[in-house]
Amino acid sequence: MAVALQNRPDLEALRIGIRTGEFNVSYARNQALPNLSFTASLWSPGVSGTRLIYPASDPFGDPIGRIPGGRSDSLKDVFGFKLKNVSFGFTLDIPVSDLASRAALAQAKVDLDQRALEFKNLEQEVLTKIKIALRETEMNFKRIHALKRARELAQKQLATVPPVATDLRIDESQLTMENSFVRVRLDAATGGVASLAAKPLGAEVLDPAAAAFPRFYGRPNPALPARPEPPASYDSGTSKARLDWLARGPLWATLRALGMLKNTEKASRIACP
Repeated sequence: MAVALQNRPDLEALRIGIRTGEFNVSYARNQALPNLSFTASLWSPGVSGTRLIYPASDPFGDPIGRIPGGRSDSLKDVFGFKLKNVSFGFTLDIPVSDLASRAALAQAKVDLDQRALEFKNLEQEVLTKIKIALRETEMNFKRIHALKRARELAQKQLATVPPVATDLRIDESQLTMENSFVRVRLDAATGGVASLAAKPLGAEVLDPAAAAFPRFYGRPNPALPARPEPPASYDSGTSKARLDWLARGPLWATLRALGMLKNTEKASRIACP
């Protein structure tokens, strides 16, 4: 069962959904917690251009001197860290009545619970189907074993049954069937009865000069829808038939004849017990 549960793609999809829901809950919970940040920086400014010198007693008066300078000097100050500046800072964010974060956390928990419940229901459904399939397989195996045993017993019983006494005799090459009372000879072309002899009377029942029995003949019904090129008349005594033996004894013999009249199929069975 464990292998079947692991190989179900729908269960695997729900497992992935549960892991995603757990991540969403963790993220939403972190968003509702205080946030402490630490910053530190180190930099050096560059001073360029001509600098003016003012007297100490009157800094807003007229300059008393000049110090020439260019852009290259400022770059030297930057990369040489001539004027070092260092700063440190801490930032603490404490959420106060953060309704959006709490709502997001509650929604993530609800989604996770729903996915877990859906996974559990589907797992139970799969387990039920597996148990039913296993039970049916076991029942079928027992049924096959019972049928096999019954066949073996039937074969043993059949071996003890004496053969049935019958006087039925057939000759497939001559197309004859006979018992103690009648002898039947069939027509090789049409499959009809060409001769029917009653043994107790020692007489032929059918007219040897007539066509094989039964014989069907007539004309098409003019009231029916016309078929392509309908014949002027039908006569089963002139149609050819395909013969096959359906039973060859020992209790009975049956010969089937299948033939075609134009636009009409003819079928007959001759049996002798």
